[in-house]
Amino acid sequence: MTKRTRAKRREGQGAAWALSLALVWATAACEGKTDQAPAPTPAPTTAVSDAAPLPRVQVNVAPGCEAGAGARVCFAGNVTACRADGSLGAEVEQCPDGCAHGRCTQTCEAQGVELVYVIDKANTLHAFDPRALPGEEFRRIGTLTCAAGDSPFSMTVDRRGVGWVLFHSGRMFRVSVVTGACLGEVAFEDSVPMMFGQAFVRDVAASPPQEVLMISVNDDRPSSRLGALDLARTPASWRAIGPLPAGWIYTPDLTTTADGRLFAYVPPAVSTPGDAGLVQELSPRTGKPVSRAMKIATGGEAGSARAWALAHWGGTFYVFLTLDEDTRVYAVDRKTRASRLVRSGLPVPILGAGVSTCAPLLERAP
Repeated sequence: MTKRTRAKRREGQGAAWALSLALVWATAACEGKTDQAPAPTPAPTTAVSDAAPLPRVQVNVAPGCEAGAGARVCFAGNVTACRADGSLGAEVEQCPDGCAHGRCTQTCEAQGVELVYVIDKANTLHAFDPRALPGEEFRRIGTLTCAAGDSPFSMTVDRRGVGWVLFHSGRMFRVSVVTGACLGEVAFEDSVPMMFGQAFVRDVAASPPQEVLMISVNDDRPSSRLGALDLARTPASWRAIGPLPAGWIYTPDLTTTADGRLFAYVPPAVSTPGDAGLVQELSPRTGKPVSRAMKIATGGEAGSARAWALAHWGGTFYVFLTLDEDTRVYAVDRKTRASRLVRSGLPVPILGAGVSTCAPLLERAP
């Protein structure tokens, strides 16, 4: 009820009181008369049944909940149920890889996400399919234009099929592995090292499972270090985890497997006949070696390592290595630990390789 309405009612009550007083005076003046003035007619009242109905409480219908009970929508990155009135109900499923259209995103359904991807010295992105060896394993995707005049240092791929490419300048860009298009730059805190090897490692023990971007750093210390980037923050920060084995004077490249294991490749510290470096499993929590290293034999020749990258696919590690002027690919069997040369004489050095945790643990047919 507004002040204006209340004021009108008060004015009506004052007029009725003045009329009553006048009637009293008239009665007193006409004593002895048998006829009396009629009583004042009462003001009409509004019946309860005629009163305006109370307004209905409006419920804000959440987008996607127009169908009411039974519908599901994405809220805060997770699947949430809708109530019958269209409002948000309880969270019904957590989505570690994102939510879309009322269900958790099946990240490994992205096109080509199970393949290996490599970036060469000319900034050209290629898909590498080990099932097409030898001769047809590389498929050119396109030339990256994210950082003109800069050259790649390392790369990795996440479960959504997005490549993360680090350049020598310390800038990192997200790129499409389907088209090679740049999807945006990753902002870093000043404390993040400029150059590092990298791989997304799936923490299968977490609930729900999570992916952590592990990095290997060589920053003029006696030995390289293992660390992790916190991509949930903007700009992203990092934390050191622990030292890597002594004698690793070069920055190791990293790769991972679908079961959450971490591996590193490091080239030989000096040119030694028959030595092409080693693949070593590491603890993601400490950086310490987990098992005996898998050594790679060159067949007797020697050469200085100029570029290297590592990726795991189908139970085999693929080492992309440039010795002097020869760029080659070695395959290292994860089970037997045996290595073999599968390609040599590639035209351009490969500076980075990446594979997501969607890649198969065991080899499968094309």
